[in-house]
Amino acid sequence: MKISCLKVYKLIVLLVVILNLGILNINYNKSITWLYLSSIISIATFFVFLLNKHHIKMNSEYVLYLTLIIVLFFIQLFRCIQQFMPELSVKEAVQRYNGVFLLLLTYPILEVLKKDKRDFLKQVVIIGYIYLFFRIVVWFMFNFKGINIAPGYFSGQSGTAWTRQLGNLNLSRLSGTFLDNLLIVYSTVKVLNSDLKKDKILYGLFLVLWFMYTTIVYQSRMQAVIGIFTVLFLIYVKNKFSKNKVLNYLLLLLLLFAIIMSYYDNIVGLLQSFSTTDSMYGGSTAARLNGIEYFYGLWRNSNVLLGTGFLPDQIKLTYYTFYVVDYGFFMNLVEFGIIGSFIYLFPFIKGLIVGVKVIRNKLITDNMIFCQIGLTFYMTLGMVLYNYYWMDYITIMPFFISLVLYSANTLRG
Repeated sequence: MKISCLKVYKLIVLLVVILNLGILNINYNKSITWLYLSSIISIATFFVFLLNKHHIKMNSEYVLYLTLIIVLFFIQLFRCIQQFMPELSVKEAVQRYNGVFLLLLTYPILEVLKKDKRDFLKQVVIIGYIYLFFRIVVWFMFNFKGINIAPGYFSGQSGTAWTRQLGNLNLSRLSGTFLDNLLIVYSTVKVLNSDLKKDKILYGLFLVLWFMYTTIVYQSRMQAVIGIFTVLFLIYVKNKFSKNKVLNYLLLLLLLFAIIMSYYDNIVGLLQSFSTTDSMYGGSTAARLNGIEYFYGLWRNSNVLLGTGFLPDQIKLTYYTFYVVDYGFFMNLVEFGIIGSFIYLFPFIKGLIVGVKVIRNKLITDNMIFCQIGLTFYMTLGMVLYNYYWMDYITIMPFFISLVLYSANTLRG
């Protein structure tokens, strides 16, 4: 019974990963449909987990967190129904915010991690890299051959916001995926922890692929910088327990210098992009700052404890269009208020606390624990850029929480 349940969990989680990566969006972008289907699957899987008499014991903190986050969803949905002229219809609100039910996959994932930790995350990561490579092919064919073999991948990305100059070329971009953080963390951990030379080479090549996609196809300098800091952080943590500390720190400094020289133009461009007078990104920066001011005012004039409630993907004003997805974790405060943002922050706070403890206890030889440390670091930095509860990114949350719970359980022995 336990073995069959484990196989069911693995297949379902891999299916949800494939659906929400957008692999099937070849002709049309059906992300809302895939998220809705994934939520239904997650609810059903959670009930299968509960009905299995041999399931692992659930953490009381997680149960409280999950209960509060689902209750919050229905409170906001009720507020949406009660509003005379809501920003979103009830149908639209459910379609875009039902992703909270994917959090129900946390314990099925945790059970798989505990019993099949060698292969499961590897399978998820391999799927992620195959898809990343395919997106590079799609991007290349579109920009250099004029052939759009996957129009669904470019859907909703029209206009100058999704074209950017690379050298003398003006190229259409493709977005990142919810797996980007796990891909770079897992690859770095394998390079640092694996005893097999072929694994070090393979995952080293995967890291090159990740940075190539991020800097050329996605053209996200902020994500590239977060990725660099994450790699350096994991190297630092690994070297902290090494016997050759002086040599390793010298190598780390040389690596840091090489990265700075390689990404010098990107780093300067990133710093310049925060200026409202920058010729290329000044308008975007000014719009984002105006957006922060607008949304902050919206929150202050609403219910500060529960927020504005569900907001649409974009809000059009006379001179600006504000995209909700552009404002990272800040939008949770705006939409769900002080209460909601504290609930949403819980896994990250827990991840930081557990991460510090496992480093002190020198448990980084376990790849899953090392991944938890790296993922916590990346996602904490990334909250400025990404709202991990938004429909495009929420699929990573059950993986993240399950890794935090895995580390916490290991600490308890």
